[in-house]
Amino acid sequence: MLYLEALELAEEAVQAKQFEISVHYLKEAVELRPQDAQPHLRLAEIYDQNGDSNGAAAERRTAEELSQRISHP
Repeated sequence: MLYLEALELAEEAVQAKQFEISVHYLKEAVELRPQDAQPHLRLAEIYDQNGDSNGAAAERRTAEELSQRISHP
């Protein structure tokens, strides 16, 4: 699976309110590009929407760490 395809499928799943499927595809995207913060931010949003504040906080921290690595190599 390609990274952009995983992101697209995740968004389609969100639109269909199939959050578990969306999380699956976002985790696939993370595996394909572990250095990219975008899927972590999207996971945080989905976790927030579904009441998982701990999961959301963890994904935001990961996204922030990844963003800092890119900004300050």
